[in-house]
Amino acid sequence: MGETKSIIILILSLIILNNNITVAQTSNDLNSKDNSIPYKRPILLPDYFSLQYAGNIGFLSFGGGYFYKDNQKVRVNLSLGLVPKNLAGSSSTIITLAHEFQIINPIIINKNFNWSIINYGAQISYIMGNEYNSLNNGYDNRYYYLFSTNITYRFYFRSELLWMNSYKFLGYKKIGFYIETGRNLTDILTGFKSRKVTYFDTASIGFGFNLYID
Repeated sequence: MGETKSIIILILSLIILNNNITVAQTSNDLNSKDNSIPYKRPILLPDYFSLQYAGNIGFLSFGGGYFYKDNQKVRVNLSLGLVPKNLAGSSSTIITLAHEFQIINPIIINKNFNWSIINYGAQISYIMGNEYNSLNNGYDNRYYYLFSTNITYRFYFRSELLWMNSYKFLGYKKIGFYIETGRNLTDILTGFKSRKVTYFDTASIGFGFNLYID
């Protein structure tokens, strides 16, 4: 877990440093002759924070993401997942980078709720742990997995219910509650080789929420 602590400390340090720089810049702007300069949002501050249970990226994972500039339909998300030792025999940490696309425009249910029916995403995960560091660990066929066992690729579909925030002073814009399902690339390839392996045999399901602040 030493690596996990180091990564968390590094991420928090970068965010704090970036926030301090932004605050200093803002103070200088306010002390200048032109007081109409707006507040500069920290560059490293995510557009939203996320917390997820299961979904092949850890028993519990947390992180944040960014929307593409002027495009709320495409986003990237970075998360850190934790798997306790009592659930998997050995504790592990999973770093996941996801790229997600909104396929259908959200449906406006009422002034408080929108429903983003379906999003499609692709992600790559890196699993920390010595038991995952070999291309052919324990297998006679060195090309059994085709990829290093500590790297996984996954494709998923997500549906998200958005609760619009009417209390702007709380500091967030909306909250999204979502459910997703997907498969790893190795399971997809196995399905092509064996028709007996169906989507539901290897699919994973995850639940979570996003806290949007911009």
